[in-house]
Amino acid sequence: MGYIKWIAPEKQAKRGWTLYVNGVEMTGVLHVRLHNPQFGEVEYGETEGGWDSWAFNENGGGGVVTLPFANIQGRLYVGLVYQNRPLQGGKVFNTPRGFVDPGEENFKAAVRELQEEMGWVSPDKRMKMLAGSLANPNSAFFNTAGEGMGVKYYAMEILPSQLEPDQDGLWKFREGIVCPVSKIAELIYGCKFMPWRQATELGDQFTLTAIARLLAAQLVGF
Repeated sequence: MGYIKWIAPEKQAKRGWTLYVNGVEMTGVLHVRLHNPQFGEVEYGETEGGWDSWAFNENGGGGVVTLPFANIQGRLYVGLVYQNRPLQGGKVFNTPRGFVDPGEENFKAAVRELQEEMGWVSPDKRMKMLAGSLANPNSAFFNTAGEGMGVKYYAMEILPSQLEPDQDGLWKFREGIVCPVSKIAELIYGCKFMPWRQATELGDQFTLTAIARLLAAQLVGF
């Protein structure tokens, strides 16, 4: 992967990060590799800039994000799933997204994530990749330097006839349109469609980027 190298012994005194394993400080660290075949690899060592740091090399060069949307009564609504994200503080609205499985094509990963997180099981040709460079979630720590690496953004149009008003002023799928297809889906609290301006007030960076790219696509015709 190339970005993270071993720390030379003479540079140990200049290390900015301290590594603890089971609560014990590790000294003389040259290189650390934390690998999970399903998600990717975290490396710690010396960067090309000459300082010590870590980098995440995600499977497929980056995950996939898919934003469902619907044009209802002349207004653009985006579909977000309500789920428990402990590192975001609990239950929040996010656009469906996830990791690419080893050997999996990005488009198939995007379809699978919609199935797992939203319960969408019907094949649909209204799903397309959104234009723009492949994205880096955090350029200080995520490695997307290689060709074809980065997060891929997709959008899928939902027909207004597939939705109905909800009691909270948002929109939801009509009964029977979606259903849980996995244990993961059973733990997610449903998909709601909200006006895109309201969705931009959320704190999830993937959702904000997906909305921005969808708006750009809408200007030229999705």
